[in-house]
Amino acid sequence: MKRLLQHIPALALVATASSVWAIGGVDTAPAPSERHEIKFATPKETRLENGLRVIVAERPGLPLLAAQVLVRNGSEIDPDGFAGTASLTGDLLTKGTDTMSAPEIASAIESLGGSIDSGAGWDASAASVVVMSDKAEEALKILADTVRRPAFKQEEIDRLKSQRLDGLRVALQQPGSLARFVTTRAVYGAGAYGHASGGTLETVQAIGRDQITQLYQKYYQPRNASFILAGDVTLKQGKV
Repeated sequence: MKRLLQHIPALALVATASSVWAIGGVDTAPAPSERHEIKFATPKETRLENGLRVIVAERPGLPLLAAQVLVRNGSEIDPDGFAGTASLTGDLLTKGTDTMSAPEIASAIESLGGSIDSGAGWDASAASVVVMSDKAEEALKILADTVRRPAFKQEEIDRLKSQRLDGLRVALQQPGSLARFVTTRAVYGAGAYGHASGGTLETVQAIGRDQITQLYQKYYQPRNASFILAGDVTLKQGKV
């Protein structure tokens, strides 16, 4: 009897496996589903009189709109000795305008059920919004305000610089981050891509409002930007 009890778990496992096999087996692949065609919207584009390029990917019936203002320059145009300027400038777009504070921008977009973001990469800077189509008009007004009339308030600059410096101090304690900084410099040297896009402790501390506004005024121009929309929107609406 004792020996039989010892074999009960093994017998139970065999019985379970047999049952699973009988109903199709755990390794049996499901039958393939029907083929689904994926259709990508063909972008339509035009250029406004002020030089702004407008690109629209129409998706009728999709109750969602994604819009982005894309500037064709990023951290590669940081001024000498002021690495991190383009990154700070991009981040500051949504941190207050001539008519709205940063909390007001966030609250207004949240009330529309959408999201807004801005920033800069190596070769481009952007501000974007995602919202339901029926809230597009209000959201696009806010997006336009952030790109055309950023306030660059000193308190917001100081706050963002403080956050950036804290992040850099943490990064400098991590071997991986140090390796990336050194590799970038070794590969690109003194070229446009040879500095840290987020800046260093020295360069971020040196950046003032003058550097930010000068970069903005030079590069954030209609002829150097594109307005991209995707969703339930037409090219005619994108030109308004």
